[in-house]
Amino acid sequence: MKVDASVTLVQLRQQVDNIDSQLLALLKERLVVTSRMREAKNQQALPLRDLQREQEVLSRISKLNKDSLPHLPGEPLEVVFRTIMDWSLAAQKDREEDQSSSRSQ
Repeated sequence: MKVDASVTLVQLRQQVDNIDSQLLALLKERLVVTSRMREAKNQQALPLRDLQREQEVLSRISKLNKDSLPHLPGEPLEVVFRTIMDWSLAAQKDREEDQSSSRSQ
């Protein structure tokens, strides 16, 4: 990848900082949505963890990665998304615990 000579290192770092801020906002938004999934799963008598769904997410991300450039290394990308899904599961468990404690009060 060629870097424009007029772009300084400071400007590039600022771009990275902006991207990091966007990533953080998206991760938080995802966490809010997935924590709300607990109620939907309860209504349908579904378990918190759905291994088939997790595999679907990983397969979809892998395909998206392969279909566009630059390609990210597959194994680290899977680790990132497994971590994100673990956060989501923890948020659902936390929401379940919050709902249980508020019902017992």
